[in-house]
Amino acid sequence: MADFSNCINWVLKLEDSKLTGVIKDLGDGGGLTRFGITQHSNQNVEPTFWTTMPFAEALDLAKRRYRAIYWNVMKGDFIDFEEVAAVLLSFVVNDGPHRAISEIQVALGRPDIVDDGNFGPKTLAAVNAADPVKLVRDLRDQQIAFYQRLVEYDPRDQKFLKGWLNRANSPYPS
Repeated sequence: MADFSNCINWVLKLEDSKLTGVIKDLGDGGGLTRFGITQHSNQNVEPTFWTTMPFAEALDLAKRRYRAIYWNVMKGDFIDFEEVAAVLLSFVVNDGPHRAISEIQVALGRPDIVDDGNFGPKTLAAVNAADPVKLVRDLRDQQIAFYQRLVEYDPRDQKFLKGWLNRANSPYPS
């Protein structure tokens, strides 16, 4: 089974490479961001998270948010292969559960799996039955294609493409 601690530590390094907890505005519409947690998507987080909350407390809060909002939605505790769970978690965190789950459903390439963005028992069983190396490769390909479509749709997002592609291609564990 996938280990949340390993997966989240990898994702946190993708979000904050030196794990500094520095608060910044990335200019991407998310508002203030800390450990990849954005104000825009997390309006119910204690306001001190983006101002004076101590590092250890903020890191713990971020990990709890990632588990509750992303990991649990993608049934991470029940995914057999850790790299599959880690890559899916990275995608879910960066682009939302519905988008990432829909893309892994497409990556599975099975006609009996509908790409509805809901991680139900059929999707979980298909994920665990798949060849994990192939599934990771196909999911990364789906992620890259999604980012390229974003830039085609809105060329202003070109400034984010290199970072998005680096994220999609980042080896696990690193």
